[in-house]
Amino acid sequence: MQSSDTKPTFLPPTPEACRTLMQTEWADLHHSRVQEWSALGVVTGAHLALTQIPKILPDVSLSMHPSTVGIITSVFGLMFAIVGVFVTCRHRELMYIKLTWIYAAEQKLGLIKNDSNPDGIIPGTAKMLEGKHWRGLMWPRWLSTSGLILIFYFLFGLFDVACILLCLTA
Repeated sequence: MQSSDTKPTFLPPTPEACRTLMQTEWADLHHSRVQEWSALGVVTGAHLALTQIPKILPDVSLSMHPSTVGIITSVFGLMFAIVGVFVTCRHRELMYIKLTWIYAAEQKLGLIKNDSNPDGIIPGTAKMLEGKHWRGLMWPRWLSTSGLILIFYFLFGLFDVACILLCLTA
């Protein structure tokens, strides 16, 4: 057992450890992207199902006005879209963190090309641009895949708000 005065010693990461880290983090990034698209699919399916509820209500004996049902289903749809936005922004934050680790491993392996390493392959300017961070979330660039997924969520949200407004005026 070590005394509290001595610090543990660590060996520098081996090239194999760097390669393994890079491979694992890239696999996790791909998994996160699949989760983003899956979440969009769930939100789309939920919206399709929620828009059908007012149509099937005449077949069900329910003492609720159709406008009230429309408002309730639209609020639920809006909540699904908001959750989707959070999933996408959280995955964007994780992507930034993981790409930073991958870049550090690439640098450790001598793959980054700069003045001190002209034999590197990856340009030293190839770092990921940083976005706005907030409580573990990061806003994606609009024309990135995550940004396009966010646009879908905003369209769902606009649809839900329009439905709510239509139901309130009916």
